[in-house]
Amino acid sequence: MSVIRAAFDVGSGSTKLTVGQIELATGHLTKVFFSEERVVEVGKSFRHHKEFIAPEMLELCRNKLTEFKSIALSHGATQWAGVATAVFREKSNGKFIEDINSKLGLNLRVVSQTAEAELGYATAVAVKAVEGVDANEQSDRHTVVWDSGGASFQIATKTDDGLLTAEGQWGSSSATHTMVAQIQGKDFTQTESANPGTMEHVHKLISHIQSHLQPPPAWLIEMQKEGLDVVAIGGDTSMHKLVSLATRNPTFTPETIMEALEMLADKSDEELSYLPQPDQVLPKMCLAYVTMKTMNIKEARHYQCTGNTLGLLITDSFWPIAET
Repeated sequence: MSVIRAAFDVGSGSTKLTVGQIELATGHLTKVFFSEERVVEVGKSFRHHKEFIAPEMLELCRNKLTEFKSIALSHGATQWAGVATAVFREKSNGKFIEDINSKLGLNLRVVSQTAEAELGYATAVAVKAVEGVDANEQSDRHTVVWDSGGASFQIATKTDDGLLTAEGQWGSSSATHTMVAQIQGKDFTQTESANPGTMEHVHKLISHIQSHLQPPPAWLIEMQKEGLDVVAIGGDTSMHKLVSLATRNPTFTPETIMEALEMLADKSDEELSYLPQPDQVLPKMCLAYVTMKTMNIKEARHYQCTGNTLGLLITDSFWPIAET
């Protein structure tokens, strides 16, 4: 027996949907009917308006979710669930999610950063399964999942003792706001682009973010001694997708990121228009670089996904208990 589910991920930078078929007996994802994201920059709006999301941005988010529900229905979805992350953890913004649930019945939950990390790990398992790779196979290297959104990042793995995480309150939107408003001294309400940014701006942002990050946790240090397989997940507008495009390789290192930064500096939005969200290119690249350096990650590989929706589809706690 199988069921068609619609999984929503309402993040700080985009809103995502994946519709998939789940075999209830095994919990396995057997088919994906639809998987896309729409740029809805609620995180940028939150910082632009100093701690609240503009009504027009919330309306855009509501419209995208309404559109997504229609798409899910057209694919035969009968179960709905979703997560809202980062910026929606602010109490005032959480009321919007309550309103969406009341009007659209999507069963969205505002989840903690740790829950977000667990979904990220489940997503990596699902993504690798789609590509024919067993993420849990025995290996000399530990699989670690790195998920970075608009306002936060999570690095996670699972052991016999459960989920282990390293978390940071930095994402694409917060890095961009810091570079534009603090490093470059621009008025973010008038100018949201970090371009053209100099290498001096790059190094100042890297130093600023590094001063606010915690050192790697003990579990990550121990695993690094035996080797890491770092799975960097993300969709079309994600930081990891950008890094893979800018370095021209899905596998990247701090060194290749810095080489790319040197080529991308002093460029206009138009000159960087071949990359997604050109106004955020330098801040995203800086965040990727400083996260890898601070956490002592030598190498990571990008795997394409639509937020944490694949992981959500196969995480039982979000769905009705299957009848036996």
